[in-house]
Amino acid sequence: ATGEVQFPGDVDWLTFDATAGRIYKVTVSSTSSAYAYLYDSPSATNLISSGTGTLATFTVKLANTGPYYLRVDFYSSAMGSFTAKVEDMGTDDYSDTASGAGALSVASSGVTGEMQFPGDVDWLTFNATAGRIYKVTVSSTRYTYAYLFDSPTSTSPISSGGGTSATLTVKLANAGPYYLRVSF
Repeated sequence: ATGEVQFPGDVDWLTFDATAGRIYKVTVSSTSSAYAYLYDSPSATNLISSGTGTLATFTVKLANTGPYYLRVDFYSSAMGSFTAKVEDMGTDDYSDTASGAGALSVASSGVTGEMQFPGDVDWLTFNATAGRIYKVTVSSTRYTYAYLFDSPTSTSPISSGGGTSATLTVKLANAGPYYLRVSF
């Protein structure tokens, strides 16, 4: 959609329908520095995400199905045109919770995941044999945090690490599933 901020203080509102659990990328390109705000209601009381600049972009996983509201305005007394685009980027590659963790096979070449939006967390699980030593490596182009848990409800990791190549080496006392939490 295209629009124009025609006078200082002018605000344009756009709406789109979203599906719960899907990831959306919002881009507002403009002739002047724009503010783009995403709300879940026309009353603008619950800010979901925002971006600024001549290319204001943000990616967000939306919790509810229904209409969402994009507010566009410009900095100070600036005026000009803008183009707003909303892209459905699909679903999250791995669950944000341990209870929905994706499978990770021991002795495999691993899995590939992606941090798809700010605050994204990916959970993986694997089955371990009691008394064996396991080495888990998480590689990324960005600094990444990796936490290993012995239960999906545990709040204290049994091992953790960070970096562009976070490696956890641990002797696991018990057989059964273990849970790996990965985040930026």
